[in-house]
Amino acid sequence: MEISVYAKVNFILNITGREGDYHTLDMVESNISLYDMVKIEKNSSSVCTINLITDISSINKSKYIEIINKTLKKIFQIYPEIGLDIQITKNIPLGAGLGGGSAPIVGIVKGIEEMLGIKMNKNFLLSLGSDIPYMYEGGWARVSHLGEKIQKLNGPDLDLIIAKPAKGINTKDCYDKFDKIYVSPIVKQKEIDHICKDIQKILPHMFFNDLEGPAIILNEDVEKLIQYMKNIGL
Repeated sequence: MEISVYAKVNFILNITGREGDYHTLDMVESNISLYDMVKIEKNSSSVCTINLITDISSINKSKYIEIINKTLKKIFQIYPEIGLDIQITKNIPLGAGLGGGSAPIVGIVKGIEEMLGIKMNKNFLLSLGSDIPYMYEGGWARVSHLGEKIQKLNGPDLDLIIAKPAKGINTKDCYDKFDKIYVSPIVKQKEIDHICKDIQKILPHMFFNDLEGPAIILNEDVEKLIQYMKNIGL
């Protein structure tokens, strides 16, 4: 079976606080046309094989396959273990805020669900990664708390140009830098409520991401890219 999992864009990302080791968030997200393809088949053994195909030179294949194997072990601690042959065709870059790390995991989850005739609960999906519940459902949505609260939205159709520097940014590093810059988060719930009430008209002209500042500090090429796009009228 082949499963396509689409990248996502955070049009709004507001850090609202912390809960334990994790940040709480209020976000407006949507999928874009870029996607990873997961081909997954059951084999006759109890062993999982993973083949990663990608033209993205910055991806460390062995390290990423190790992450996928750890995810599989976590899944099979809860659900019946089966042998799988998995082929991942990876088009979504890592370290870009596009859900590149989560997309193949979502494809694998959906494949295992189909083979076992099960439905993994949202809390378990969240334990696999904060982006997983949204990436599993997709579409326009307001996503909040730790990533498990998802409110569907009727968002606009947009033509987007997606650009990223050659070097990605580690998500944890970005959040750590945010914590060092800001003593406490600035909660923007009222502004986001207003945007979501008339998202078709407002969103194309009003969006923000609390991690933009930390990202610029961690990688100066981010600011250069933003300025270049502004200079050419984007």
